[in-house]
Amino acid sequence: MEEKIEFPGEQYDHIPDIPVNGGLEVSDPDYLEEQLYVDLESIAQSHGSREGARSFLAEQMAKAVSKGFKLHDEDLMEEALKHFGFVDVNQGIGWNAAEYYSQALSLKDEIEEDSLLEEYEGMDVDEIRPRHLDGEELYNDERWEDQMEDLFRQRAEEAFERSSLDESQLEPVVSGYGENYTAFWRKHKIQEEEIQEIEAIDDNDYSDNVLAAMNSILKPILDQEEYPENFGGIQSNKGPLSAAYLVGAEAHDVNWHREIFNMMTNYYSNILRQR
Repeated sequence: MEEKIEFPGEQYDHIPDIPVNGGLEVSDPDYLEEQLYVDLESIAQSHGSREGARSFLAEQMAKAVSKGFKLHDEDLMEEALKHFGFVDVNQGIGWNAAEYYSQALSLKDEIEEDSLLEEYEGMDVDEIRPRHLDGEELYNDERWEDQMEDLFRQRAEEAFERSSLDESQLEPVVSGYGENYTAFWRKHKIQEEEIQEIEAIDDNDYSDNVLAAMNSILKPILDQEEYPENFGGIQSNKGPLSAAYLVGAEAHDVNWHREIFNMMTNYYSNILRQR
């Protein structure tokens, strides 16, 4: 039995503790999922109804993802992983999906650090801004396609395996998420004027990549073949949940923690409604 690591409970700004009891067995995904999973039926009475329980859990997930990104920015990756794991377990895609996500974020940091302009070399990762980077070197780093895309593909595979979707949908989900989520991170710290000068870059704004990526992985998360859904013959390529996730991501970039919390609470509440 390896040493257990207590789930973090410290507060960050207005974000209260995440109510998870017991320790975490880092080497055992099944144990971690058992510890992190919140059964809505078991907490419904204490929160007045199933709806009240869902609202409570959605808030906890929003706090966890907000805090996870903050911990990531502070290079506290093990602590960040626990928060991402809490979210992924409770949105039904499991601990391993969070592991792949955390590994991808660490790789992103490595690429950004290796792409710093000479005068900024050695800068802490949480201080890196687009102006500190050689945009072309950043974009052309081979690790985006050789390693990053594979990590996001594996995350999508974890989500797919827990859904009831037909096997024919596997490759569109996996490639759609892997390619587009990688493209988002690849572009998101390149200054606009540099983007115009990079020949290899596609014409899509990174927000288009976020929406496409989330539209892909929300199919297995929601366990539905079509997302966004076609309402009354009107097919949108910008699903409401994908759009909410994009707003949350952009709020993170400018440190609007309350806005992230509000947007992501609504996002997770809608996902939990499918359970």
